[in-house]
Amino acid sequence: MHFTVWDTGTGISQEHQAELFQPYFQIASAIVSREEGTGLGLAVTQKLAELHGGWVEVESEVERGSRFTIVLPLNQAEVEEEGERRRQGETTEVALQVSTPQLYGELPPEHLHTITLNPSTEILLVENDPPNAKLMQNYLESLGYQVICVKNAAQMWEVLNQVKPGIILLDVHLPDKNGLLVVKQLRTDRNYQAIPVIAQTAMAMKGDRETCLAAGFHDYISKPIDLPLLATLVSKYIKPPKFARDGKTNTP
Repeated sequence: MHFTVWDTGTGISQEHQAELFQPYFQIASAIVSREEGTGLGLAVTQKLAELHGGWVEVESEVERGSRFTIVLPLNQAEVEEEGERRRQGETTEVALQVSTPQLYGELPPEHLHTITLNPSTEILLVENDPPNAKLMQNYLESLGYQVICVKNAAQMWEVLNQVKPGIILLDVHLPDKNGLLVVKQLRTDRNYQAIPVIAQTAMAMKGDRETCLAAGFHDYISKPIDLPLLATLVSKYIKPPKFARDGKTNTP
């Protein structure tokens, strides 16, 4: 299955095509013209395609335009089987393995938190970038979680006055307030201090993760978001929907 988008713009040189899928890469002419963008769109698109066993192709000529194609495998038998399961009301089970120590190494004692699985499957997603928010929301909802999405700290507080989510996914760089300050406020408020908060940020330099944990975040994930890793982190703090539904616990 192919999805193609094309334009008749300035095109992209062969030299730049090799770098297009690197996070934060932007062609100099786009920066000079002050076009908006973070340089994450194609990197996120490629990750999402790979997650489904596909890939992204690019064809471009300078001064002629560009053509981007997402290629996804389509197995007719699997499609028919999945359709039958949905008609019968069955669900697909997703098995996740918590492996944060292997990914990030051991944490200092002062950054360790006691983890209690919350029976709620409700996630409060605070994300400033709409495409990134939609990507995360769709993925988490496909796993059975309920996701409330807001774009700034003010909206987050409004939601918290009405709902107590099982976990908060908080963008560190919000338009109205620094996420590091927001999480400190959450930690000092008795109504919210027990809610796990995961930092999602473009801060990916050495020491940035420790900075987030020291501010009060329970965990950290860098952008572009690795969706399977996100699911693994979330499942550390709230029960995956399968177990939340039937009251079982995820123990060996």
